[in-house]
Amino acid sequence: MSTPSRSRPLLYLAFAAGCALSLAVPAPPWVPFAALPLFAFCLARKGPAWALGPILLLAGLSLGTLRAPGVAAGPLEAAIAAGGAPSFRWVRGQVLQAEPWVNGCRADVVADAFLDGDRWVPTSSVVRCYLPIAPPLPGARLEASLRLAVPRGRDNPGQLDARAQLGREGVSLTGTARAPELVKVAGAPGWRPVGRYLRALEERLLEDGGRSGGALLAILLGERGLMDPSQVDALSASGLYHLVALSGFNVGLLLVALALLCHSLGVHPRRRDLAGLALLGTYGLLVAGQPSLGRALIMAAIFLLAQLLARPQGGLLSWSASAALLLAWDPAWALNAGFQLTFAATLGILLLWDAYPRWIPREGPWGGLIRLHWVGFAALLATLPFVLLTFNRLSLLGWLATPLASLPLMAVQALGTLYIFGAAFVPGLHQALGWVLDMLTRLFLLLPTWLGEGRWGSLFLPRPGWGWIAAYAATFALVCVPGRARRVGWALLTFVAVGVVVSPVLFPEEAPSSLAVLDVGQASCQVLRWGTHSVLVDAGNGAYRGPTSGRSVVEPYLAAAGVGRLDGLILTHWDEDHSGSAPDLLMDLPVGFLGYPATDPPREGVSSRIAALCRRRGVRLLPLARGGDLLIEGTRLRVLNPPLHSPESDENDRSLVLRAEPPRLAVLFTGDLERDGERSLLAAGPLAPTPALVVPHHGSGTSSTAAFVAAVSPRLALFSVGRGNRFGHPSPAVVERYDGARSRVARTDRDGALLIQGRRGLPLWRMRDGDWLREERDP
Repeated sequence: MSTPSRSRPLLYLAFAAGCALSLAVPAPPWVPFAALPLFAFCLARKGPAWALGPILLLAGLSLGTLRAPGVAAGPLEAAIAAGGAPSFRWVRGQVLQAEPWVNGCRADVVADAFLDGDRWVPTSSVVRCYLPIAPPLPGARLEASLRLAVPRGRDNPGQLDARAQLGREGVSLTGTARAPELVKVAGAPGWRPVGRYLRALEERLLEDGGRSGGALLAILLGERGLMDPSQVDALSASGLYHLVALSGFNVGLLLVALALLCHSLGVHPRRRDLAGLALLGTYGLLVAGQPSLGRALIMAAIFLLAQLLARPQGGLLSWSASAALLLAWDPAWALNAGFQLTFAATLGILLLWDAYPRWIPREGPWGGLIRLHWVGFAALLATLPFVLLTFNRLSLLGWLATPLASLPLMAVQALGTLYIFGAAFVPGLHQALGWVLDMLTRLFLLLPTWLGEGRWGSLFLPRPGWGWIAAYAATFALVCVPGRARRVGWALLTFVAVGVVVSPVLFPEEAPSSLAVLDVGQASCQVLRWGTHSVLVDAGNGAYRGPTSGRSVVEPYLAAAGVGRLDGLILTHWDEDHSGSAPDLLMDLPVGFLGYPATDPPREGVSSRIAALCRRRGVRLLPLARGGDLLIEGTRLRVLNPPLHSPESDENDRSLVLRAEPPRLAVLFTGDLERDGERSLLAAGPLAPTPALVVPHHGSGTSSTAAFVAAVSPRLALFSVGRGNRFGHPSPAVVERYDGARSRVARTDRDGALLIQGRRGLPLWRMRDGDWLREERDP
């Protein structure tokens, strides 16, 4: 039975789909034989080529089951899990890979033994380590004292499941070494020239790249650990972060630069493609530890091979063959956001390339620039559902800015390729190239910095309903069909796209009164909702490196809950663990007002930055003091503390204390109030018993006095506290005090995020029992 060339992409896709489905439907090895009768029948009758589809689908299902990664719990994982909290252990193992990171390096280590008492216990665990040393060579032996922890699962609705993500990479534990003296590295066996060259190249690039050294590591080698946080914020807010997330786009720029060079030199296309394969192979040796770039290199190599072999439908053939090959190697890549975006964008470009409107210029400088924008537009259309479901935001200007930002970036990659392939070690030349790369990188970052500061750099959106996603997929398919169907598809696609942005949830329901205490570690953040209104009390913590809890916890929760704007953001005080994520939330979300204690106007540090951002974004600043109650659409927020002229010297005791009274629910928020503040609060007048209390100061022993607990007598005492925190919160004496008052106690460190609703019996949901956004059942 012959297989027409036009059917081959579909057959590759059938195999790839089987590999991906194996993650949800494991299959034994004999399953492909179930399709053999159908295959034999079609072969005897000279049936259609698509008859190969079922057997390839089942073959992919079986192979995917064999290849799907799994993390087995060994002795080391069992020892850490038994303690219920992070613990220190001496570990021995071999380095798999390492890259520069803030204050040292990040390395994946295969641990083969750990110290238990006075004996070494054999184990087999992959640990992601953060070490205060220079990156060791792959293959090096390492012995270190690490603070080990089991990766956290999804403790908040909508949040990324870090444990599952690391598990798909084979990582079972994370560990941190506190001092270089606690890490011992023995040299890697053998010469390992590539690893040694990469380490020397990283050092030279950081030295020659000046202020742009961290960004150059990301652009040229895919190592983003040393990027300046302000650069990361600007790229994220502008929708241009994909330009430094080294992947298919960057490989494409590299090949475009090579093609331009070959064209100017008059090189034959066949030799150009062979040179491209050699370039990809050499580049791949240096960046072998970057999965996203490795996938892109394989995809590009298959495309060049298809051109060299003069295969028809080379684009779709290489796209589908790449998907089949990559998913056969690791089926878990199907769940990787980078994999999804790369393949969706490439497919969109392939399918919509010939849909370029005839009435738009094609030739000349303007035609070339418009065609570049058309490529970006096609990629945007194909990736839109993935972007909204994964990142909860849409960059309105990113696709327009991408071609403009790509011009200096292409120059960076062209000169950077020369630099990393030897020029970095030529005296005199490496300093000159480093200076030029620094200047070009700064030029490249000007556009995302400008866009990121604007209001329309990116737009936060609640998660669209599956009805919108299905409608969008159907209309996008129509656009890919030439003729009249395409014209109808454009009209329908425009309607659906506007609908997704204007009303992501087709039939929004008014939410009952509820309070969500989000798990933001040793910090505080609560979401109060009623009807169509939402108020955030405290914003969680910031982060020196990586996403803040605002972007990793709060925004995913709001998006999953269908909340697109906040009526208000109230900060009980300015401490980082209560206000650290406020700048990110103010940049990303429409916010009506920002409330803060009137006794502590914003003067310096994070408070000054937040106030400046509010003025720039048009958010009303609202100082609050006792007696200055808020009324928001029928719900009263009574301000009980601080008085306008507070005698308390400690900022904690000047924390805002609010009693919120949405329909059928009453909640008391107390910030970091301590015993002096509690005494002042009680002296101001009797406190009414409270159905729900967010416990003061994370359950510190310096708060929740017996008099305060007796006066409030909450039915629910909710502790916002970090797992295994260094302060020992909550104090056992404080927990016992609430138990004695017959309060139901719930803690984010043990229960994950918490939810109560204004219903009979005041039901409580704990995230540990399941995602309440999908499953609301009485406890």
